[in-house]
Amino acid sequence: MKILAKDKKGLIEAAMGNRDCHLVIVNANIVNMFTGEIYFGNIGIYDGFIAHVSANIDGYSLEDIKAQRTYDAKGHFVIPGLIDSHIHIESTLMTPRNFAKEVIPFGTTTVITDPHEIANVFGVRGVKYMHDSSEGLPMRQYLLAPS
Repeated sequence: MKILAKDKKGLIEAAMGNRDCHLVIVNANIVNMFTGEIYFGNIGIYDGFIAHVSANIDGYSLEDIKAQRTYDAKGHFVIPGLIDSHIHIESTLMTPRNFAKEVIPFGTTTVITDPHEIANVFGVRGVKYMHDSSEGLPMRQYLLAPS
């Protein structure tokens, strides 16, 4: 599944500061998942995508991000969606829909799943079920070939 910006040109213009974002999240503590550092800053969203991050890093002052709407994070922490890189959803005894309901509130937005158990029991029909039942969920699910 590819997630594409509807307005790629607009997204690029918003990232460059040449077009207003749809939303700016201000006064956020932004967590860098690679280094563990936390930066105070603002995040510009355009068409559902992060277009611009303005953070107070190494003495740089915050840039103003122009947007149609503003949301004040009031110092709350902001992290990117988390990816579970190896899961067997069927081992949880939940459907993909119910699994998504449980993990999304905790920040998991994407899972990479190996449906080997359901494949062992139901074969291709089981793998197709796992694929089809993940369609339209707010969580991205990528299926591996069963091991």
